Parts: sequence; C-alpha cells; structure tokens
Amino acid sequence: MNAPMLPEPPEITKCHTCDSYYWVPDAEQIGKVPSALASSSNMEVDPAWLEAPHVKELEEADYWFALASGVASSRNQERRLRILAWWKTNDPYRHEPQPTDALISEEARLNIQKLVELFDDDEPREMLMKGEALRQLGIFDESITVLKSISDHDLQGARNQISSLSLANSGVLEKLEDPPQPTSLRIRVEGFNRLLRDLYQQERRLSYLLKAHGVSQMQIELFVKDPDQLSSYLEKVVELLASLLTERFPRKDYRVMFMFYGITGNPPLSFGDIANQLGIPASDAEEAHLAFGKFLRSDNGKASFEGMIYEALRVSHF
Repeated sequence: MNAPMLPEPPEITKCHTCDSYYWVPDAEQIGKVPSALASSSNMEVDPAWLEAPHVKELEEADYWFALASGVASSRNQERRLRILAWWKTNDPYRHEPQPTDALISEEARLNIQKLVELFDDDEPREMLMKGEALRQLGIFDESITVLKSISDHDLQGARNQISSLSLANSGVLEKLEDPPQPTSLRIRVEGFNRLLRDLYQQERRLSYLLKAHGVSQMQIELFVKDPDQLSSYLEKVVELLASLLTERFPRKDYRVMFMFYGITGNPPLSFGDIANQLGIPASDAEEAHLAFGKFLRSDNGKASFEGMIYEALRVSHF
C-alpha cells in the first residue's frame, strides 16, 4: 500500500500472519489509498484496508532472525540488513549518553564484525562506516588506518571526529556532527520543510516523500549530505514548481510563494516586503499565496506536487 500521508514504512518487516520476513519495497502492491485520504471524508475506500495492520519496524532480535532466514539474497541486501541491525543496536544511545561500561550483545558484536567484511573499500562513505564499526569494536589502530585512506572532502569532518575518538581509545557511541551547509542552501532546505508542514498540516520533509516513491533510506542519507547534489536537486524542484504554478495560475506571480518560504535561498519575507519587491499590493501577494496553498492541498495539487518531487530526483540522475 502506497500512502504518503501515513507513517513511513520500514525497509524490511515481517508478516503479521506467518511471521515471514520480507523487504517492503519488494512486496506486491494490491491497491493504493489516496494521499489525500486524511483530509477527505467523501472518499470510498475498502474498510478492510483502513483496518489492516501497518507494517512495523523490526526489533533488534528480529534482525538476527531475519538474517538467519535468508531474506537477504545478495551481498548488497545482507550489507543493508546488517546496517539496519547495527543502527537498531545503537538506538538506545541516540538520545541518552552511552555508559562507558555498556556492553552490546554477542549477536550485535558479530553483526558489526561481519559488516566490516562487507563494506566496500572503494566507496568513501562505506569506509567511513567501516572506521566507525572498527572503533565500536575497540579495534582502534585499524580504525585510524581505514579513516586515513578517506580523502573525500565532504567526509573530512566526520572522519576527523571518529579518528579523534579512536586515538582516545573510546568505543562509546557519539553523535557525528553534520557538515555545515552553505547559508543559502540551509535557508532553502528550511523553507521547503516549512512549505511541506503547511501543505500536510504536520511535520513533513522531502525525504519522506522520496521514500514513498521507493527511494531507499541509504540513498537519501547519501543524497542529503552532498551539498552540491542537494542544491542541484532543489533548484530543479523550484523550476518544476514554478512551471506548475504558472500553468495553474497564469495571472499570479509564483515568486510570492518562493519568497514567502525562502525556497530560492534568500531569507523568507513578509507579504509587505514581497509586495514592495514585486511592485504589487500586499493584499495581492497574500491572495496569491492563499490560492497557491489551496491548490497544493487539493487532491490534484498534492498528486502533482508529489510527482514533481520525484521527477526532480529522476532528472537529477541520482
């Protein structure tokens, strides 16, 4: 079931009936609940679909059973499944400091050891994860050696942070600092997040919509940490959104919405400031903004917008 307004599905789960493990993107789609379901009371949907249990993220122990079941039928799937299990092992310490004497289970340790063997030595981001895995295993000298081989400029901050922890013989889980984004890109990302929050009336990010179209979490994480690629993608989204609004509202200036949210990289403006820059009455600016929002919250508007989000990624060749 593809329903962007419902909670994000996990990448892998188990059947509620037979407890078999399966990859959610590979599951056969037998129907589709429209994304606007939550905002419409007149839509005819099979009640059985609405009562069907949602797929759930696996617990840590489930990952060991899933690995043993053979659901990972390729090296890439095994690596991905083991990464998900590794992240699940680390979950308890994402918001609370990990005690220096905390021990992970033997299954978790074996999983990290296997991951070290599966990471691709020709892929800088996997080498970064390999260095972190070795650090968590307490193999500090090898972690430092692996990290020294990474020359990718975008990974230097994380590489240096992990190296410093390994030099201090620290295997405690630490939050890696995200690389700083250029100011204009940060404004643009925040602007899109505000736009999505207004359209869906709840917290929503571009990554959510991309996952709804089958883009894996790993791809998204690599994508959003690449400032150049992310900037190019958002420029394409802006271009497609401008065309969509111009076609729908030929007599209204699409720049009103862009300037209000700051999605072109400049700080967001009030309707008064927008009116001054565009040379129109403030009431016209506000009226255009309301018209754009009403359209994008409609069934057709949402469908067009969500399709545009994915189309921008496709033409960006990611």
